Amino acid sequence: SSTALTSGTGPSTVGLATSGGYAIYAGDAAAGSAPFSVTPAGALSASSGTVGGWTLGSTSLTGGNTTISNTGDITVGTGSNIARLSSSDAAYRLWLGGTTASTAPFRVTSTGSFTATDANITGTVTATSGSFTGTVVTSNITATGGTVGGWTLGQYNLISGYRDWE
Repeated sequence: SSTALTSGTGPSTVGLATSGGYAIYAGDAAAGSAPFSVTPAGALSASSGTVGGWTLGSTSLTGGNTTISNTGDITVGTGSNIARLSSSDAAYRLWLGGTTASTAPFRVTSTGSFTATDANITGTVTATSGSFTGTVVTSNITATGGTVGGWTLGQYNLISGYRDWE
């Protein structure tokens, strides 16, 4: 037999129980349907509320300009001044500075490809292929092959269509 202490009716019901999987429940006469409950082991279930400045929604936890969604997204900031980490976006996992991943000035795809609109990169950059457009300024470059302005660069020589310079 179950022992319970209840008060109220329908959505105003509050209960304490010694069996049935719920020690405390509120918001429904049936403990299993109540929007708030605590099991004897201490597991809390609530469909809304606030805790320490965070608002608990049915699918998210929000505090200030930060939202953690049950779909696997974390958004910090507002408007175009955001940082977002996403497991639900089909293509992008991280983007900064824009509300839309595909147009954010910094974005990283799920395969690791990234776009940085205005990057200053220091340190060593290793690449196996690629290209530069626009002006490239450097004080030193090392190359063992390729073409530059119609000239072919060999390992030990520079060749034009007309003459081989060694």
